[in-house]
Amino acid sequence: MTRRLSATTYSLVSLTLFVSIIGLVLVIPREISSVTSGNPMQALSSMDVLLTALLNSYLIYVVASSAASYFLVKSVRQHIHYSNILSLRDIVYRGDYSKALEYLHFENTTKDIPSPISGLLLTLFTGGLAYPLMLHVCEKSIRRHDYSESTLMGSKPIGLITSLNLLFDLLLTAVTFGLWAVAWACRVVKNFNTHVDSIHLKLSISESRGTKYSESSKVFFCLAASLLLIAPAAVKIPVYPINAVTSSIFITLTAYLLREKSFALQVLGVMLSEYYVLTLVGVTSFLSSINYASLLDYFLNQYGFLPKAGFFETALFIFQNNLRIMLIGLVPLLGSLVLGLAVGNTAFYLGLMMSRDLEALSVLAMPHTPLELLAYAIAVSASLRSFEWGLRKTFYKALEALLVLALAALVESVLIVVMR
Repeated sequence: MTRRLSATTYSLVSLTLFVSIIGLVLVIPREISSVTSGNPMQALSSMDVLLTALLNSYLIYVVASSAASYFLVKSVRQHIHYSNILSLRDIVYRGDYSKALEYLHFENTTKDIPSPISGLLLTLFTGGLAYPLMLHVCEKSIRRHDYSESTLMGSKPIGLITSLNLLFDLLLTAVTFGLWAVAWACRVVKNFNTHVDSIHLKLSISESRGTKYSESSKVFFCLAASLLLIAPAAVKIPVYPINAVTSSIFITLTAYLLREKSFALQVLGVMLSEYYVLTLVGVTSFLSSINYASLLDYFLNQYGFLPKAGFFETALFIFQNNLRIMLIGLVPLLGSLVLGLAVGNTAFYLGLMMSRDLEALSVLAMPHTPLELLAYAIAVSASLRSFEWGLRKTFYKALEALLVLALAALVESVLIVVMR
Protein backbone atom coordinates (compact mmCIF):
# COMPACT_ATOMS: atom_id res chain seq x y z
CA MET A 1 0.00 0.00 0.00
CA THR A 2 1.00 3.65 -0.31
CA ARG A 3 3.33 4.61 2.53
CA ARG A 4 2.55 7.61 4.70
CA LEU A 5 5.25 10.06 5.75
CA SER A 6 6.33 10.79 9.31
CA ALA A 7 5.45 14.32 10.42
CA THR A 8 7.64 13.97 13.52
CA THR A 9 10.77 13.32 11.46
CA TYR A 10 10.38 16.38 9.25
CA SER A 11 9.41 18.55 12.22
CA LEU A 12 12.58 17.58 14.08
CA VAL A 13 14.64 18.52 11.03
CA SER A 14 13.00 21.95 11.01
CA LEU A 15 13.52 22.31 14.76
CA THR A 16 17.31 22.26 14.26
CA LEU A 17 16.95 25.44 12.18
CA PHE A 18 15.24 27.17 15.09
CA VAL A 19 17.99 26.05 17.50
CA SER A 20 20.68 27.32 15.10
CA ILE A 21 19.07 30.73 14.69
CA ILE A 22 18.50 31.16 18.43
CA GLY A 23 22.14 30.25 19.04
CA LEU A 24 23.21 32.80 16.46
CA VAL A 25 21.06 35.48 18.05
CA LEU A 26 22.66 34.75 21.43
CA VAL A 27 26.25 34.55 20.23
CA ILE A 28 26.66 37.45 17.80
CA PRO A 29 25.62 40.34 20.13
CA ARG A 30 27.90 39.05 22.91
CA GLU A 31 30.77 38.64 20.46
CA ILE A 32 30.35 42.18 19.14
CA SER A 33 30.13 43.56 22.69
CA SER A 34 33.31 41.77 23.76
CA VAL A 35 35.24 42.86 20.67
CA THR A 36 34.19 46.51 20.99
CA SER A 37 35.23 46.43 24.67
CA GLY A 38 38.81 45.78 23.59
CA ASN A 39 39.16 42.08 24.52
CA PRO A 40 38.64 40.15 21.25
CA MET A 41 40.80 37.16 22.22
CA GLN A 42 39.13 36.82 25.60
CA ALA A 43 35.76 37.01 23.88
CA LEU A 44 36.62 34.15 21.56
CA SER A 45 37.85 32.05 24.48
CA SER A 46 34.74 32.63 26.57
CA MET A 47 32.45 31.85 23.65
CA ASP A 48 34.09 28.56 22.64
CA VAL A 49 31.30 26.44 24.06
CA LEU A 50 28.49 28.50 22.55
CA LEU A 51 30.19 28.79 19.17
CA THR A 52 30.81 25.06 19.05
CA ALA A 53 27.21 24.29 20.02
CA LEU A 54 25.92 26.73 17.40
CA LEU A 55 28.14 25.30 14.69
CA ASN A 56 27.18 21.73 15.56
CA SER A 57 23.49 22.59 15.52
CA TYR A 58 23.81 24.27 12.14
CA LEU A 59 25.75 21.35 10.66
CA ILE A 60 23.05 18.99 11.93
CA TYR A 61 20.44 21.17 10.22
CA VAL A 62 22.33 21.22 6.90
CA VAL A 63 22.82 17.44 6.82
CA ALA A 64 19.31 16.67 8.12
CA SER A 65 17.55 19.11 5.78
CA SER A 66 19.50 17.75 2.80
CA ALA A 67 18.40 14.22 3.69
CA ALA A 68 14.83 15.39 4.29
CA SER A 69 14.77 17.15 0.90
CA TYR A 70 15.93 13.98 -0.81
CA PHE A 71 13.33 11.68 0.76
CA LEU A 72 10.46 14.17 0.57
CA VAL A 73 11.05 14.97 -3.11
CA LYS A 74 11.50 11.30 -3.93
CA SER A 75 8.27 10.33 -2.16
CA VAL A 76 6.21 13.04 -3.86
CA ARG A 77 7.67 12.45 -7.34
CA GLN A 78 7.22 8.70 -7.26
CA HIS A 79 3.76 8.94 -5.76
CA ILE A 80 2.55 11.32 -8.47
CA HIS A 81 4.20 9.26 -11.23
CA TYR A 82 2.64 5.92 -10.30
CA SER A 83 -0.64 7.46 -9.23
CA ASN A 84 -1.06 9.16 -12.63
CA ILE A 85 -0.50 5.87 -14.42
CA LEU A 86 -3.11 4.10 -12.29
CA SER A 87 -5.66 6.92 -12.57
CA LEU A 88 -5.36 7.14 -16.35
CA ARG A 89 -5.62 3.37 -16.62
CA ASP A 90 -8.89 3.41 -14.69
CA ILE A 91 -10.31 6.22 -16.83
CA VAL A 92 -9.41 4.46 -20.07
CA TYR A 93 -10.89 1.19 -18.82
CA ARG A 94 -14.18 3.03 -18.24
CA GLY A 95 -14.02 4.41 -21.80
CA ASP A 96 -14.27 8.02 -20.61
CA TYR A 97 -11.71 9.49 -23.02
CA SER A 98 -12.88 13.08 -22.55
CA LYS A 99 -12.20 12.71 -18.85
CA ALA A 100 -8.74 11.36 -19.66
CA LEU A 101 -7.99 14.40 -21.83
CA GLU A 102 -9.24 16.71 -19.09
CA TYR A 103 -6.99 14.93 -16.61
CA LEU A 104 -3.96 15.26 -18.88
CA HIS A 105 -4.79 18.88 -19.72
CA PHE A 106 -4.26 19.78 -16.09
CA GLU A 107 -0.57 18.83 -16.66
CA ASN A 108 -0.48 16.74 -13.53
CA THR A 109 3.14 15.59 -13.99
CA THR A 110 6.40 15.70 -12.07
CA LYS A 111 8.12 18.13 -14.44
CA ASP A 112 7.93 20.99 -11.91
CA ILE A 113 9.58 18.94 -9.15
CA PRO A 114 13.38 18.61 -9.02
CA SER A 115 14.95 15.17 -8.86
CA PRO A 116 15.73 13.81 -5.38
CA ILE A 117 19.49 14.15 -5.99
CA SER A 118 19.03 17.74 -7.19
CA GLY A 119 17.02 18.51 -4.06
CA LEU A 120 19.71 17.02 -1.85
CA LEU A 121 22.61 18.84 -3.56
CA LEU A 122 20.73 22.16 -3.76
CA THR A 123 19.92 22.04 -0.05
CA LEU A 124 23.43 20.93 0.86
CA PHE A 125 25.32 23.53 -1.19
CA THR A 126 23.06 26.38 -0.07
CA GLY A 127 23.66 25.51 3.56
CA GLY A 128 20.05 24.44 4.12
CA LEU A 129 18.54 27.61 2.65
CA ALA A 130 16.81 25.64 -0.11
CA TYR A 131 14.98 23.37 2.35
CA PRO A 132 11.97 25.73 2.73
CA LEU A 133 11.79 25.89 -1.07
CA MET A 134 11.68 22.09 -1.23
CA LEU A 135 8.82 22.13 1.27
CA HIS A 136 6.88 24.58 -0.88
CA VAL A 137 7.51 22.78 -4.17
CA CYS A 138 6.46 19.42 -2.73
CA GLU A 139 3.37 20.84 -1.04
CA LYS A 140 2.31 22.70 -4.18
CA SER A 141 2.76 19.57 -6.29
CA ILE A 142 0.87 17.25 -3.96
CA ARG A 143 -2.00 19.76 -3.64
CA ARG A 144 -2.21 20.08 -7.42
CA HIS A 145 -2.14 16.32 -7.75
CA ASP A 146 -4.82 15.94 -5.07
CA TYR A 147 -7.02 18.53 -6.80
CA SER A 148 -7.01 16.65 -10.12
CA GLU A 149 -7.60 13.24 -8.55
CA SER A 150 -10.26 14.51 -6.15
CA THR A 151 -12.09 16.06 -9.11
CA LEU A 152 -11.81 12.78 -10.93
CA MET A 153 -13.09 10.75 -7.97
CA GLY A 154 -15.76 13.27 -7.00
CA SER A 155 -14.30 14.00 -3.55
CA LYS A 156 -13.33 17.24 -1.82
CA PRO A 157 -9.77 18.44 -2.63
CA ILE A 158 -7.32 19.87 -0.09
CA GLY A 159 -6.96 23.09 -2.09
CA LEU A 160 -4.27 24.76 -4.21
CA ILE A 161 -1.54 27.16 -3.13
CA THR A 162 0.40 29.91 -4.95
CA SER A 163 3.69 31.77 -4.57
CA LEU A 164 1.98 34.09 -2.07
CA ASN A 165 1.79 31.15 0.33
CA LEU A 166 5.55 30.72 -0.01
CA LEU A 167 6.14 34.39 0.85
CA PHE A 168 3.79 34.11 3.82
CA ASP A 169 5.55 30.98 5.13
CA LEU A 170 8.99 32.54 4.68
CA LEU A 171 7.87 35.68 6.52
CA LEU A 172 6.50 33.67 9.44
CA THR A 173 9.68 31.58 9.51
CA ALA A 174 11.80 34.73 9.73
CA VAL A 175 9.60 36.37 12.39
CA THR A 176 9.59 33.25 14.58
CA PHE A 177 13.36 32.67 14.13
CA GLY A 178 12.75 29.44 12.23
CA LEU A 179 10.12 27.95 14.55
CA TRP A 180 7.37 28.26 11.93
CA ALA A 181 9.32 25.79 9.76
CA VAL A 182 8.29 23.07 12.23
CA ALA A 183 4.58 23.75 11.62
CA TRP A 184 5.29 24.20 7.91
CA ALA A 185 6.90 20.77 7.59
CA CYS A 186 4.04 19.26 9.61
CA ARG A 187 1.51 20.78 7.22
CA VAL A 188 3.29 19.44 4.13
CA VAL A 189 3.41 15.91 5.52
CA LYS A 190 -0.18 16.15 6.76
CA ASN A 191 -1.38 17.16 3.29
CA PHE A 192 0.48 14.25 1.73
CA ASN A 193 -0.94 11.78 4.25
CA THR A 194 -4.45 13.24 3.94
CA HIS A 195 -4.31 12.73 0.19
CA VAL A 196 -3.04 9.18 0.60
CA ASP A 197 -5.72 8.34 3.18
CA SER A 198 -8.64 9.88 1.31
CA ILE A 199 -7.78 8.78 -2.23
CA HIS A 200 -5.33 5.89 -2.34
CA LEU A 201 -5.75 3.89 0.83
CA LYS A 202 -9.51 4.08 0.47
CA LEU A 203 -9.25 2.72 -3.07
CA SER A 204 -6.54 0.17 -2.14
CA ILE A 205 -4.17 1.43 -4.83
CA SER A 206 -0.86 -0.43 -4.60
CA GLU A 207 2.27 1.64 -4.94
CA SER A 208 4.98 -0.39 -3.25
CA ARG A 209 7.49 0.23 -6.04
CA GLY A 210 7.21 3.97 -5.76
CA THR A 211 7.65 4.44 -2.05
CA LYS A 212 9.65 1.55 -0.65
CA TYR A 213 13.32 2.24 -0.10
CA SER A 214 15.60 -0.77 -0.12
CA GLU A 215 17.65 -1.59 2.94
CA SER A 216 20.89 -1.13 1.00
CA SER A 217 19.88 2.36 -0.20
CA LYS A 218 19.11 3.48 3.37
CA VAL A 219 22.48 2.25 4.65
CA PHE A 220 24.31 3.75 1.66
CA PHE A 221 22.64 7.13 2.19
CA CYS A 222 23.56 7.09 5.88
CA LEU A 223 27.15 6.22 4.99
CA ALA A 224 27.37 9.03 2.46
CA ALA A 225 25.76 11.57 4.80
CA SER A 226 28.10 10.72 7.67
CA LEU A 227 31.16 11.17 5.42
CA LEU A 228 30.22 14.85 5.11
CA LEU A 229 31.67 15.27 8.61
CA ILE A 230 35.18 14.78 7.23
CA ALA A 231 35.20 18.14 5.44
CA PRO A 232 34.63 20.45 8.46
CA ALA A 233 36.95 18.31 10.61
CA ALA A 234 39.70 18.65 8.00
CA VAL A 235 39.65 22.44 8.41
CA LYS A 236 39.77 22.14 12.22
CA ILE A 237 36.05 22.81 12.78
CA PRO A 238 34.81 20.87 15.85
CA VAL A 239 32.20 18.32 14.81
CA TYR A 240 31.65 16.67 18.19
CA PRO A 241 29.05 15.55 19.24
CA ILE A 242 27.57 15.36 15.72
CA ASN A 243 29.95 12.53 14.80
CA ALA A 244 29.00 10.54 17.90
CA VAL A 245 25.26 11.11 17.38
CA THR A 246 25.57 10.13 13.71
CA SER A 247 27.34 6.96 14.81
CA SER A 248 24.55 6.13 17.21
CA ILE A 249 21.91 6.51 14.50
CA PHE A 250 23.96 4.51 11.98
CA ILE A 251 24.48 1.52 14.30
CA THR A 252 20.81 1.53 15.28
CA LEU A 253 19.70 1.78 11.66
CA THR A 254 21.93 -1.15 10.64
CA ALA A 255 20.62 -3.34 13.45
CA TYR A 256 17.02 -2.39 12.68
CA LEU A 257 17.25 -3.06 8.94
CA LEU A 258 18.77 -6.51 9.55
CA ARG A 259 16.28 -7.53 12.25
CA GLU A 260 14.40 -9.85 9.85
CA LYS A 261 17.57 -11.54 8.59
CA SER A 262 19.38 -14.33 10.40
CA PHE A 263 20.69 -13.41 13.84
CA ALA A 264 24.29 -14.17 12.80
CA LEU A 265 24.01 -11.83 9.80
CA GLN A 266 22.51 -9.10 11.96
CA VAL A 267 25.35 -9.40 14.50
CA LEU A 268 27.94 -9.30 11.70
CA GLY A 269 26.31 -6.22 10.19
CA VAL A 270 26.28 -4.42 13.54
CA MET A 271 29.95 -5.30 14.12
CA LEU A 272 30.90 -3.88 10.72
CA SER A 273 28.94 -0.72 11.50
CA GLU A 274 30.83 -0.42 14.80
CA TYR A 275 34.16 -0.67 12.98
CA TYR A 276 32.96 1.95 10.52
CA VAL A 277 32.09 4.22 13.44
CA LEU A 278 35.52 3.71 15.01
CA THR A 279 37.10 4.72 11.72
CA LEU A 280 34.86 7.68 10.89
CA VAL A 281 34.68 9.29 14.33
CA GLY A 282 38.36 8.51 14.97
CA VAL A 283 39.35 10.33 11.78
CA THR A 284 37.15 13.37 12.47
CA SER A 285 38.39 13.77 16.05
CA PHE A 286 42.00 13.28 14.89
CA LEU A 287 41.64 15.99 12.23
CA SER A 288 40.05 18.48 14.63
CA SER A 289 41.98 17.42 17.76
CA ILE A 290 43.36 20.93 18.25
CA ASN A 291 39.95 21.88 19.65
CA TYR A 292 39.95 19.18 22.34
CA ALA A 293 43.42 19.30 23.95
CA SER A 294 42.08 20.04 27.43
CA LEU A 295 39.41 17.35 27.08
CA LEU A 296 42.05 14.74 26.23
CA ASP A 297 44.15 15.75 29.25
CA TYR A 298 41.15 15.32 31.51
CA PHE A 299 40.41 11.90 30.02
CA LEU A 300 43.98 10.69 30.49
CA ASN A 301 43.99 11.90 34.11
CA GLN A 302 40.76 10.03 34.81
CA TYR A 303 41.98 6.69 33.44
CA GLY A 304 45.72 7.04 33.89
CA PHE A 305 45.71 4.74 36.93
CA LEU A 306 44.99 1.59 34.88
CA PRO A 307 48.61 0.84 33.90
CA LYS A 308 49.52 0.91 37.63
CA ALA A 309 46.62 -1.22 38.89
CA GLY A 310 46.80 -4.96 39.52
CA PHE A 311 45.55 -7.57 37.05
CA PHE A 312 42.24 -8.37 38.79
CA GLU A 313 41.59 -4.73 39.65
CA THR A 314 42.16 -3.76 36.02
CA ALA A 315 39.99 -6.62 34.71
CA LEU A 316 37.15 -5.76 37.11
CA PHE A 317 37.22 -2.07 36.19
CA ILE A 318 37.17 -2.81 32.45
CA PHE A 319 34.44 -5.43 32.80
CA GLN A 320 32.20 -3.20 34.94
CA ASN A 321 32.59 -0.27 32.55
CA ASN A 322 31.79 -2.36 29.46
CA LEU A 323 28.99 -4.24 31.25
CA ARG A 324 27.09 -1.00 31.89
CA ILE A 325 27.22 -0.21 28.18
CA MET A 326 26.11 -3.71 27.20
CA LEU A 327 23.18 -3.78 29.65
CA ILE A 328 21.91 -0.46 28.34
CA GLY A 329 22.22 -1.88 24.83
CA LEU A 330 19.72 -4.59 25.73
CA VAL A 331 16.94 -2.00 26.10
CA PRO A 332 14.83 -2.12 22.89
CA LEU A 333 15.60 0.75 20.47
CA LEU A 334 16.74 3.25 23.09
CA GLY A 335 19.52 0.89 24.15
CA SER A 336 20.98 0.66 20.66
CA LEU A 337 21.06 4.46 20.41
CA VAL A 338 22.88 4.81 23.74
CA LEU A 339 25.29 1.97 22.96
CA GLY A 340 26.01 3.52 19.55
CA LEU A 341 26.74 6.80 21.29
CA ALA A 342 29.16 5.00 23.63
CA VAL A 343 31.01 3.44 20.68
CA GLY A 344 31.13 6.87 19.03
CA ASN A 345 32.59 8.44 22.18
CA THR A 346 35.21 5.68 22.39
CA ALA A 347 36.19 6.37 18.79
CA PHE A 348 36.29 10.10 19.57
CA TYR A 349 38.86 9.67 22.35
CA LEU A 350 40.78 7.15 20.25
CA GLY A 351 41.20 9.78 17.56
CA LEU A 352 42.35 12.32 20.16
CA MET A 353 44.94 9.90 21.51
CA MET A 354 46.17 9.26 17.97
CA SER A 355 46.91 12.98 17.69
CA ARG A 356 49.41 12.53 20.55
CA ASP A 357 50.73 9.12 19.54
CA LEU A 358 49.83 7.22 16.37
CA GLU A 359 50.50 3.94 18.21
CA ALA A 360 47.02 4.36 19.74
CA LEU A 361 45.73 3.13 16.38
CA SER A 362 46.99 -0.34 17.31
CA VAL A 363 43.95 -0.68 19.62
CA LEU A 364 41.89 -1.64 16.57
CA ALA A 365 44.17 -4.62 15.98
CA MET A 366 44.15 -5.80 19.61
CA PRO A 367 42.34 -9.12 20.20
CA HIS A 368 40.01 -7.66 22.85
CA THR A 369 38.54 -5.06 20.47
CA PRO A 370 36.54 -7.45 18.24
CA LEU A 371 35.42 -9.33 21.36
CA GLU A 372 33.97 -6.17 22.92
CA LEU A 373 32.32 -5.16 19.66
CA LEU A 374 30.91 -8.67 19.27
CA ALA A 375 29.36 -8.51 22.75
CA TYR A 376 27.81 -5.13 21.98
CA ALA A 377 26.52 -6.39 18.61
CA ILE A 378 24.87 -9.41 20.24
CA ALA A 379 23.19 -7.16 22.83
CA VAL A 380 21.89 -4.66 20.26
CA SER A 381 20.69 -7.37 17.87
CA ALA A 382 18.92 -9.24 20.67
CA SER A 383 17.26 -6.05 21.94
CA LEU A 384 15.54 -5.49 18.59
CA ARG A 385 14.19 -9.05 18.61
CA SER A 386 13.25 -9.20 22.30
CA PHE A 387 9.50 -8.69 21.75
CA GLU A 388 9.49 -11.43 19.12
CA TRP A 389 11.69 -13.84 21.10
CA GLY A 390 10.35 -13.33 24.58
CA LEU A 391 12.25 -13.02 27.84
CA ARG A 392 13.84 -16.49 27.93
CA LYS A 393 15.62 -16.46 24.57
CA THR A 394 16.66 -12.83 25.00
CA PHE A 395 18.17 -13.74 28.39
CA TYR A 396 20.26 -16.53 26.83
CA LYS A 397 21.58 -14.16 24.17
CA ALA A 398 22.38 -11.60 26.85
CA LEU A 399 24.28 -14.29 28.73
CA GLU A 400 26.30 -15.04 25.60
CA ALA A 401 27.19 -11.37 25.28
CA LEU A 402 28.12 -11.29 28.96
CA LEU A 403 30.56 -14.21 28.58
CA VAL A 404 32.17 -12.64 25.51
CA LEU A 405 32.52 -9.37 27.39
CA ALA A 406 34.16 -11.11 30.37
CA LEU A 407 36.65 -12.77 28.01
CA ALA A 408 37.40 -9.40 26.40
CA ALA A 409 38.11 -7.85 29.82
CA LEU A 410 40.50 -10.67 30.72
CA VAL A 411 42.36 -10.42 27.41
CA GLU A 412 42.66 -6.62 27.67
CA SER A 413 43.89 -6.85 31.26
CA VAL A 414 46.57 -9.39 30.26
CA LEU A 415 47.76 -7.06 27.49
CA ILE A 416 47.93 -4.09 29.88
CA VAL A 417 49.97 -6.07 32.43
CA VAL A 418 52.32 -7.51 29.79
CA MET A 419 52.95 -4.15 28.12
CA ARG A 420 53.95 -2.36 31.35
